[in-house]
Amino acid sequence: MLLNLLIFITSITIIWIIIRWLFTIMKSIFFTLVSIIIILTLLKLGFDTDGQELWIKVKDFIEIWQDFFN
Repeated sequence: MLLNLLIFITSITIIWIIIRWLFTIMKSIFFTLVSIIIILTLLKLGFDTDGQELWIKVKDFIEIWQDFFN
């Protein structure tokens, strides 16, 4: 009886830790995506660029960083 109670409390604690960890990850991903959307919108409105031009600049930036670290 005591062992069953201990297993139950332990499993509830582990589930709570996992759910909290997943919530933290989802919150972080959400705020990152919102930040990216805001930055892209401001760039589009401020510099009057289209999506294709912005995507080309992002790809160029990634290639520059890859060349830098290789």
